[in-house]
Amino acid sequence: MTRRGSLAYYSVAVVCGSFFVALAYYLHSAAEWGIGDRWAYDLIFAYFLTIVAGIVPLLLYAATLRHLVRSLRWQAAWQWTLLGTVVGVTLLWILARLGYIAESAYFSPQRQGLKFLLVYPFVGPMMFTAKPFWLPIPVFAAASYVLYRVHRAFEPDPDLSQ
Repeated sequence: MTRRGSLAYYSVAVVCGSFFVALAYYLHSAAEWGIGDRWAYDLIFAYFLTIVAGIVPLLLYAATLRHLVRSLRWQAAWQWTLLGTVVGVTLLWILARLGYIAESAYFSPQRQGLKFLLVYPFVGPMMFTAKPFWLPIPVFAAASYVLYRVHRAFEPDPDLSQ
């Protein structure tokens, strides 16, 4: 029905991926404007918004990464990290551009709910690409490495199978 560790893999993709995005977003904003007295609240709030806005793109990223790595038969951590960074950044920019196209589409006032549903999966990438172009690179590198570790943790042990 499902692969070994799929629930853990995709849960970690959303939880850790969102945390890495929120942390990068927060640190970049703190470098620009400074850290206020409510830094913990700001970080947790950014994390919550990142989960809400990034769940669809992060699940798509994790599924694409897992599929590509399996089809290429790559096993090393550096391969996962490199491919995950390239896939993540590319997917982020594609989804952001699609979001801008969907946002600019005209909808009658009666169809604004449809526009929200059409634009929602692209809100996270649209927000994240508004920051400097290099900001997603360490985020996707860290997320890819964590996903590699989760994937390896659920692989069957060849010594135990007989």
